[in-house]
Amino acid sequence: MLLLAVLFPLLAFASPVFHARHGHGVSLPLSSRVVHQFPSHTWLENIVARSTGDLLVTALIPTAAIYQISDPTSDYSSISLIANFTTVNGLLGITETKPDVFVVVGGNFTSPGVQVNGTFSAWEVDLSGSSQHRHHHHHNSKHDVSPRLITALKPAAFLNGLGSLPQNPTAVLISDSALGVVWRLDTVTGKFNKALDFPEMKVAPGSPLAIGVNGLRIKNDTLYFTNSFERAIYSVRVDGDGSVTPGGGVKKVVEIKEAAFLDDIAIGEDGTIWACENVGNRLWSVTPSGTYATVLGGVNETTVAGDTAAAFGRGNSDGKTLYVVTSGALAAPVNGTYVEGGKVVAVDTSGY
Repeated sequence: MLLLAVLFPLLAFASPVFHARHGHGVSLPLSSRVVHQFPSHTWLENIVARSTGDLLVTALIPTAAIYQISDPTSDYSSISLIANFTTVNGLLGITETKPDVFVVVGGNFTSPGVQVNGTFSAWEVDLSGSSQHRHHHHHNSKHDVSPRLITALKPAAFLNGLGSLPQNPTAVLISDSALGVVWRLDTVTGKFNKALDFPEMKVAPGSPLAIGVNGLRIKNDTLYFTNSFERAIYSVRVDGDGSVTPGGGVKKVVEIKEAAFLDDIAIGEDGTIWACENVGNRLWSVTPSGTYATVLGGVNETTVAGDTAAAFGRGNSDGKTLYVVTSGALAAPVNGTYVEGGKVVAVDTSGY
């Protein structure tokens, strides 16, 4: 397994950047709790909230799978296996395209961050007709859901994050970290074409891995994306079909110089961006004005060890709860030695 700690020597000397959000007296770090922790050497890669309030998480290691966390606000939350994927060994991004219908991408990897080009595909997971609603779960149970292969995405190299287009939600944009482009996939017809190609999406010179554009989120008519080793977040306005708005261009939202890497992001209702650092074990907030801060975790902390992605809750009481999934620091062990099972961490952002 590739241990990225050797690729990030600055981690050993970095320190948290805790400071209150401008104009707010919020106490940092934010309050958090572990909702569920998976067995050792489980890498959780992405997360999406269902309209039921339950959570779906994708696994990159040890096998490609989707799990459901039921009743995440409860002290009695439970986990169930939704689907296993046998033709690839890792899953990545997941998004909702229709009510309770989700699309996920996956491919083969030789080690974390080192993909096998041409092995990626997209599947649809339809939970809309199931009886999988709250209070009907059994611990460690398995649901009979058969993912539908949408298409094999042979031209892609390393598919990663994805998001639905608000005006056409059955069409999704997918970041290709290795090629440094964003693809568009019509999940109904299977048509797959290049939608966006900008220098800001490319792998940064000197990057230890072929990872450029990574996490992406679409809010209204704007696509936000991270470039991992540039440690930057960018935005670009897009049309309903995912192409760049005429006359528009890429804008840099922020560069988090203290970070070692930027993975996936979530965006709050107020426009605050929440960024996962993965190898730096920190959760960052970025205000619409570009002010940023560490709000949880630290280089030598395990609170969100190897945080990969985040999503806000959709239940009756957790709209301000940010659910963060982690890799258990498998890519870069905490203090160079400590790894743990990936977990789902609930972060209270209500006072932020």
